[in-house]
Amino acid sequence: AVWMHLAPAERDEAFRSLLALLRPGGVLAVTLRLGKPDAEREMYPVSVEELQGLAEAHGAQLAHSGTAADALGRPGVSWGEVLVRIPA
Repeated sequence: AVWMHLAPAERDEAFRSLLALLRPGGVLAVTLRLGKPDAEREMYPVSVEELQGLAEAHGAQLAHSGTAADALGRPGVSWGEVLVRIPA
């Protein structure tokens, strides 16, 4: 869960670098912290839709997306679960 700490201008290159680590047919799992940013740390808004757009732009596809409650019970915080698959 570090994606929210990357500035939006850095994400395209970071996503490309992550996909380059995968073999054909490989899957990238990303957890997104959704909700109000933590005021004590530099954080930026994130979304499943953003990752889907990046996947499509780089020839990959969204294989799964879902959400989960915050394990620490913080109000207004949930987690996006994303799997991106590159073609085999």
